[in-house]
Amino acid sequence: MRKFLPILLLLPLASCSHKDMMSGRADDIEESFIYSGTEGKFIINKEQVFQVTSTETNGKTKTVNGYAEYRISSYDLATGNMTGRAEMGEGIEKACIILGYSPGKIWIYSLDPDLGFHCRDPKTMKVLQNESALVASGVLKGFAFAKPDWTKLREYYGWNIADSSFIITNMTGFHYYFNPLKNTLTQTEDEIPNYLLNTEYLQQEAYFNKQQHLTLKGDVRKKIIWNQTDSIASLDYLDPQLVIDNDPVREWKRKLHIIDSLAHRQEVIEDTLNSIYTRFPVLRNDVMMFNAKTLDEIMMKSEVRDLQRETDDDRRMIDKLEAQWSGLYDFPALSDTAGNFFIVYASDVTDTSGMIISKMNFSRDSFSVAWTQRLPGFYRHPQKASTKGVFDNELADGNPQFHYHWIDIMDDKFIMISQLEMICLDLRSGKVVWQKPL
Repeated sequence: MRKFLPILLLLPLASCSHKDMMSGRADDIEESFIYSGTEGKFIINKEQVFQVTSTETNGKTKTVNGYAEYRISSYDLATGNMTGRAEMGEGIEKACIILGYSPGKIWIYSLDPDLGFHCRDPKTMKVLQNESALVASGVLKGFAFAKPDWTKLREYYGWNIADSSFIITNMTGFHYYFNPLKNTLTQTEDEIPNYLLNTEYLQQEAYFNKQQHLTLKGDVRKKIIWNQTDSIASLDYLDPQLVIDNDPVREWKRKLHIIDSLAHRQEVIEDTLNSIYTRFPVLRNDVMMFNAKTLDEIMMKSEVRDLQRETDDDRRMIDKLEAQWSGLYDFPALSDTAGNFFIVYASDVTDTSGMIISKMNFSRDSFSVAWTQRLPGFYRHPQKASTKGVFDNELADGNPQFHYHWIDIMDDKFIMISQLEMICLDLRSGKVVWQKPL
């Protein structure tokens, strides 16, 4: 059944014709990511198209009713050209979620009975196997997939990046890991991670690690502060924000690196403790009760206690990082090389101010600008710009939303989606490689 949504617009609306799902402009984006495989590298978007069914006018206010339909589109990373698109149906009866990917396949769960749990070609978006084919043979033979309410799909289906497996749920409510590469099905009590929780790509602070971070300080114009040290803040920007790295795969790799570093430190500490225990065996099991008398004993007792505390802290951190929901730190900075980061800011103080981005370098306690690019057709605050009529063409049909941001980097390319436009910059020069409306 369709869910009709009342929308309030202050701008005139064209006739209530049905928008073409394959060629019409998107009204919103739900999620985006980059697929990289032997087939190529593609930007995958789940896009919403709003279908207007009726309008009512009351003075200057126009109420618009309609419903949302969805499609999944694939765009070539090198050119921005669309390589495939699939209609996914209405947002309730045929609700769907993109779970993740494995080599050569994008995995999706859909309430459409003709699709269900299925996989698609990342370039063409054509169905490779639907649920009926998957349960006909192999490890999923006879598996009865749960069919939850459309609002609870992510409570039943998900992706575990750590081993490229998918969490699926059967009709009796049990979770299973399905690994398409190993062709295995294993029951689990693990929670289902939701990688869409982190969707804010612009923030007032950004971290490289727990000890190194950036903040913005000031009122209208803000300066970049490194580790809260004002003395090196020389560059200021109008209404700036720092670009955040929300890619779940890179987050997982950062976790693995930290876990390996902590595990190595555990080994070093254990070797040091064993060396002390050889000299003072009583400290191995009774450090708190040991009545140290000589200066050497007092120092050894103190060192053992400190090392044991470090060991306990490291173990707790490893446990936290291995948990599905924990992150290394809030707001990791998007960076292509050590010390580099990106900042977005406004061209002026008007409602139609343009959006500017700079790639920044930090080294030897100073900031420098690698390049600066004003993004053509992008506004720093699209909602404000909309009231000035800059999006009249987009508003003429449907219900476009301009709040969605997504930013990523790959292959010397900086890719951003904002205000229903997609743009690619050269990471080395900042020049525009391509730009596409969605």
